[in-house]
Amino acid sequence: MYLCRAASQVLAARLSRAPSAASRLKQRAPLRQMASGSVPGSSGETMIYYLLAGAAAFGGLFYAYRVVSSSRSNYIEHMNILHERAQSRKGRD
Repeated sequence: MYLCRAASQVLAARLSRAPSAASRLKQRAPLRQMASGSVPGSSGETMIYYLLAGAAAFGGLFYAYRVVSSSRSNYIEHMNILHERAQSRKGRD
């Protein structure tokens, strides 16, 4: 029993003198610095994203306009054909 108590006191004394893991890590780890000293978003890299987003938006709007306008012309053409059929049926009666 005495041996266990003596061993625990010796270990406790050693652990209290040893530096903690956090302080050892602070001593060993280098300070981190930002990758660039400039203001975020000021580089030309973000300009590429703006151009891609603008091109995608323009393409989407152009496609939507083309679909809507072609559908209208197809609708008008179909209505003209139906109107001509109705006129020809009236002429036969």
